[in-house]
Amino acid sequence: MSESSNVPPLPGGSTSPVSQDRAERSSQPGVGSKPGSGLAIASLVCGILGTLTGIFIYSGVSLGLAGIVLGIVALVKVKNGTASGKGLAIGGIVTGVLSFVVAAVTISVLVLNAMMGQECINNGHETADGGYVCTLGGHEQTLSPSEYKNLSRF
Repeated sequence: MSESSNVPPLPGGSTSPVSQDRAERSSQPGVGSKPGSGLAIASLVCGILGTLTGIFIYSGVSLGLAGIVLGIVALVKVKNGTASGKGLAIGGIVTGVLSFVVAAVTISVLVLNAMMGQECINNGHETADGGYVCTLGGHEQTLSPSEYKNLSRF
């Protein structure tokens, strides 16, 4: 039994070996523990937010980039033994890359939609009521005059 521990005795007059061990470890700061994983947590949070906001291209890309950079820095610190959180850092890098993928898909869909709209404008014909009819992908589309006007601005 250690007299220096602040562990209250058990009802039989003895202290638990587990509680003595905990008390001894807590009285010796820095022994067997690494600093927190703040960078790794920040990396994962940025990566997740970047993925969720990837459809808003700028925020998705910027948060994803932050997640990747913070994750790499956190991994370097883990490798050097000055921090913990290897799994969180890897998760931040993966979700950061995923946010780039979501943003790329969003850009592709927007470009494809604009190209299809332009094809409709170029190949469509006006109807008697002022609307426009065009064929996209084998399907006939009818546009109102206001929809046609909005598409023709691009």
